[in-house]
Amino acid sequence: MDYYTLLGLAPGANASDVKRAYRRLSRRYHPGINPGDQAAETMFRHISEAYHTLVDAERRRQYDSTGAGPGGPPVGRVDQVFEFSGFDFSVAAHGPQAATFSELFAEALHPVTPRHGTTPQDGAAIHASFSLAFEEAMRGVERQILVTRQVVCGTCRGGGQVPAADAPCAQCRGAGTI
Repeated sequence: MDYYTLLGLAPGANASDVKRAYRRLSRRYHPGINPGDQAAETMFRHISEAYHTLVDAERRRQYDSTGAGPGGPPVGRVDQVFEFSGFDFSVAAHGPQAATFSELFAEALHPVTPRHGTTPQDGAAIHASFSLAFEEAMRGVERQILVTRQVVCGTCRGGGQVPAADAPCAQCRGAGTI
């Protein structure tokens, strides 16, 4: 875990920026504010370690040169990472945020069968993926995304053929959607 990213700072941030970021995040994740929340407690420990490393000039110099926190392996590097078809088992989740077996393997256990043809369903949800940096997520950034969607062809009404002629629709070329 990169200390700068964790605190939402650029690598050139000064000590007052580090202190301000630490205070903001420690108020959010402090164990006294989140009693019994192990994830918040772990996050608070990471935030405290990052703060104490980056606010001290000697520790910060060591961290910047080696990537290692005080007395530990290089930060952000996990000894073992097990990846299995898009699943990342390097971090264990505990408590209410832990995924159940059915959530982890929902797509494999209950595959969605496509509807007959390629016409879109009315009211079907549109899904899009994009990357978001940790800093952006922490700050609540807003982004515009462009999503291309298919609409039913108006000429053949999604059938792929013109009703009067027995030939493929010229507008959608027989696909039924544009």
